Amino acid sequence: SLLRSAVPPTPTQAQALVTKNRTIYETVRSAHGKRYPIDSVAMNRRDWELHFGAIWPLFDGAKSYFDPDNILTPGQGIV
Repeated sequence: SLLRSAVPPTPTQAQALVTKNRTIYETVRSAHGKRYPIDSVAMNRRDWELHFGAIWPLFDGAKSYFDPDNILTPGQGIV
């Protein structure tokens, strides 16, 4: 998990940290690392597929079945 503070607390500094967080995440992921789902790295569908690996189809099927309108976990970007 990446828990960082923007110093100085400006939008530019915050965006720079988000960009750095993505780079760190991709480095960790390439070494087969995982992330804590509530984090400061925005995830897209492909990121989630890589995160869940072989069980992604099972997870995706369950998500589609139980949440067809995509109202659960909107902040996590699992669609």
